[in-house]
Amino acid sequence: MRGIDCGRTMILSLWLWSRKHAGRRSLISVSGVLPFLLVLPVVLLVLWSIVGRLL
Repeated sequence: MRGIDCGRTMILSLWLWSRKHAGRRSLISVSGVLPFLLVLPVVLLVLWSIVGRLL
């Protein structure tokens, strides 16, 4: 459960960070969000496998 809570807080902080920077609606923010969206599933899969090993 600890790993899931850690992942949840990490996602929440990243979401808040992206919301803070979403005020500037420009091409730079869009090009910054796209790689983040591509990397996020990979990071979640890695975290899930690590948590699965710990449990």
